[in-house]
Amino acid sequence: MFLFQNDDAFLVLENAVKEISRILRASGNGPLHRTWVDLPYGEEEICLLEDELLPIAQAVLDRIEEIDLKIQVEQERKWAEEYIEDPAFA
Repeated sequence: MFLFQNDDAFLVLENAVKEISRILRASGNGPLHRTWVDLPYGEEEICLLEDELLPIAQAVLDRIEEIDLKIQVEQERKWAEEYIEDPAFA
């Protein structure tokens, strides 16, 4: 996963959550090596990721989806109003 200037930050977050979940599943609760610390993440840190980080990230994604749906419904309502009021479509 790469982050380019024009990337959708919300899509990047969604992909990051999926990738972290995949890494945690693949680790089998074994140590996870990090590039900037000498000690790998052990069982305690993995549990923190699973129990604290991932639910928070998923809650953010769920809220984003709610906001997107609200915007989509509003756009569809405006489009329907314009379509009905435009005599060219009558």
